[in-house]
Amino acid sequence: MKREKPPGHHLVCDGKTDETAPMTLIFEAKTLQPLQVGSGTHAVAEVEGRDQWLLDHVVMARVEHEAEKTYLVVPGSSLKGAVRSIAEAITDSCVSAATPAGNGVWRNAKRCSDIERLCPACSLFGAPSYLGRASFRDSIVPDGRSTVVSTPNLWAPARGRRLPRFYFSTGANEAQDRAGAGRLGRKFYFHRRPARGPVNRRIIKPTTLLNITVNLRPAGLSEAGLIICALGCHPEHRFPIKLGAGKPVGLGSIEFVPRKVIIYGNSQGSLPTGRLGGQCRELGGKELEEWIESSVDAAMRPKEEGKPLVDIARLQRLASIYSVEGFDTEAPSGAY
Repeated sequence: MKREKPPGHHLVCDGKTDETAPMTLIFEAKTLQPLQVGSGTHAVAEVEGRDQWLLDHVVMARVEHEAEKTYLVVPGSSLKGAVRSIAEAITDSCVSAATPAGNGVWRNAKRCSDIERLCPACSLFGAPSYLGRASFRDSIVPDGRSTVVSTPNLWAPARGRRLPRFYFSTGANEAQDRAGAGRLGRKFYFHRRPARGPVNRRIIKPTTLLNITVNLRPAGLSEAGLIICALGCHPEHRFPIKLGAGKPVGLGSIEFVPRKVIIYGNSQGSLPTGRLGGQCRELGGKELEEWIESSVDAAMRPKEEGKPLVDIARLQRLASIYSVEGFDTEAPSGAY
């Protein structure tokens, strides 16, 4: 094993501009429908006056005042995965979750394997043997913001021997109204009102506010714009995204609002005090709005090879799928 010395504080931002300096993006998230990030475990709780089994939410234990306290949490890894799927869809990126069956029918489906030649999403979010340059912190749910809801069972689309495959292969059965002309690809669920069923789930209540922190080391301002677009915060194409379990039955709708950006580096307007005094700049209010506009403009500006990082047509298509008008319709309670 070869060990090397750490880079040292003087090299973290040395020579960086505001466009490539490390930064922290802070958002306020609001749940619009019940949200569950499943822990994979069962629990027993009182539901409608009697003890019943339920599918539990992810929890985190912390020691406070020499006593252990348990909190519900939205893991940063879950949020990162949801945002990555959107980033893959609106850029010319591989499908990181592609299966061997999908590699042969979906263009560019094969996941990146060479860290010297990564697609935009893998370069930013990570790939095998490569950590990536974007990280999402866990978000602790405030006390008193959980409850239990009952939802239908979840099924694979048209699963069963008597039902045809929903995803058609190429040929006479191609479905032109689906992305990829009916080929295997990404799925994005419409926003819906939750349907009721026999499965109990511990969830985060609607209207819960969460603090979301994203740490980013961008190769350029366009990558910050990509994160903003993938979180549904483009000024002209806003939309809530879907996160966690139960998306087909109406769970998981959540919206984000940018609150603050901290850019680390020696630049004009840097904060004068603190451990990082003179080395970070905090943007909020009007400055933040202008920075967001510059970031998304950079993401949609054609690069040297003639194509922008973010495809505006795909972003608009995704915004139409994630339209809040979907809340006028109830999610299916049976097979879908």
